[in-house]
Amino acid sequence: CEGVAAQAMVTVAPPAVALVLLTPAERTIALGDTAALNPIVADGEGRPLSNRALTWKSSAEKIVAVSPRGIVTGLAEGSAEITLTCEGKQATARIVVQPAAVASVTVAQPGPIVAGDTLELKAILKDGRGQALTGRTIQWSSSTPGIATVSPAGRVAAVAPGTAKVTAEC
Repeated sequence: CEGVAAQAMVTVAPPAVALVLLTPAERTIALGDTAALNPIVADGEGRPLSNRALTWKSSAEKIVAVSPRGIVTGLAEGSAEITLTCEGKQATARIVVQPAAVASVTVAQPGPIVAGDTLELKAILKDGRGQALTGRTIQWSSSTPGIATVSPAGRVAAVAPGTAKVTAEC
């Protein structure tokens, strides 16, 4: 005005976080597996916000670990709550860790045995990543019990000369 001016500094703050969600809200994973949780951070109008500091925490770190990017890893059977915090707002997701599925069963091929002898077979169970699995019930069977029988523990008894297929199944 009449050659005189004034200035004011205006600072525009980013919109406040009004909503934090995690999807899925519940997830089941196998022991040793990983999965991603998807964070949703939004303003009061529901518009997505980016470039916000996210803090992740597991309620049971020995069961489920969580990375700074929201990747969960099943470390032991059980469950944990994963909490995401952003600017004072929180969301949780429940992660359940179940035993890994059996992908393969192998039994070492024994040499020949004589009628009246016994031998113990061992079944080796592995998951899809090739990791050994324990604590599973194995069902043993013989294709020809007149030649060889097998106990529930995998002990084979040779009954008569011939060939029998012994199967381990779980």
